[in-house]
Amino acid sequence: MKKLTVLLWVMLGWMGLSAQEYRMGDGSPVTYTGTIAGAVTEEIEKVPMEFVNLVLFREKDSTMVTGTVTNLEGKFWLTEVPYGKFYLVVNFIGYDKKIIPDILITPKENAVDLGNIALRAAVTNIEGVEILADKQRVEYRIDKKVVNVSQDIMADGASVVTALENVPSVQVDIEGNVTLRGSESFTVLIDGRPSVLQGTEALQQIPASAVERLEIITNPSARYDPDGLAGIINVVMKKQQNQGIMGSSMLLQAQGRNTRPTCCSTTAPAKSISSWGATTTTTSTRDRA
Repeated sequence: MKKLTVLLWVMLGWMGLSAQEYRMGDGSPVTYTGTIAGAVTEEIEKVPMEFVNLVLFREKDSTMVTGTVTNLEGKFWLTEVPYGKFYLVVNFIGYDKKIIPDILITPKENAVDLGNIALRAAVTNIEGVEILADKQRVEYRIDKKVVNVSQDIMADGASVVTALENVPSVQVDIEGNVTLRGSESFTVLIDGRPSVLQGTEALQQIPASAVERLEIITNPSARYDPDGLAGIINVVMKKQQNQGIMGSSMLLQAQGRNTRPTCCSTTAPAKSISSWGATTTTTSTRDRA
């Protein structure tokens, strides 16, 4: 019983000492946390940077302690930082990350001012830039609507009629008949020239893979003779240029006084890979009586 009473008094005494306020040599109270302050600016423009991320890590195990962001003036404060050694990571989108090492918080130095922290814009050197842009499926111009057939995946392998589906002012029924503004009376042009076939029949015969674009003109000018027509559909075909060889040769041969020359010629065009040729030979012999 006596031992239990002594142990109880020892515990009560330890709790009383723990509740007391420890003081430094100058009489100031001991606090077990500190503060870190500073400001972040742009390195070239020297202007304050707002909403910059700052994260404090413990140096011995890289565990995160606390974090904050800069205010509108580029300043920041980290409060209630425990004693120890830390490093600060400063990061902002479009700028190089900066690490401030060896930040020490002790009872004697519990308020650390990091001063001004300058961030440099991130720069990446590249060899070149290739910009790719896709055309819109339907483009609206002043005098016409342009349907870029190459941008229509559904039209691949089908006829031009499939490319005209879901195009404003054009209707396609279940049988593939095309009407322009509700009328089947429209003109079909191929590369600006009138087609032999008319209307839906002409469009059904043209494969979409051979077409660059479709130009739908609902208010054609007088040069198209638009009387009684709902409009014009101009089919612009893809231009294919094949490289080839062009050359010509000629052979002349004559023998005897009364023999006419023998002529052979061959030509091949330049705009076709499969060349064509023509050869003519003429021989005439006339003997004197």
